[in-house]
Amino acid sequence: MVDIFHRLGFEMVQCSVYLRHAWSREKAESLARQVGDCVPEAGHVQVLFFTDKQYAQSQVFRGRS
Repeated sequence: MVDIFHRLGFEMVQCSVYLRHAWSREKAESLARQVGDCVPEAGHVQVLFFTDKQYAQSQVFRGRS
């Protein structure tokens, strides 16, 4: 699945968590269908939709390394 996500332009933001900006709801739904079409028989993928405003309000915390 990782290769499929990269080919579709997603970036990994956390282990097993991928992110991709879509400029419209239609594009986001198209990407979701493409991902859904590639899920293996025993796979599990969830697609979440956020508006730009909702994403801008997200908070990211990173540990010190």
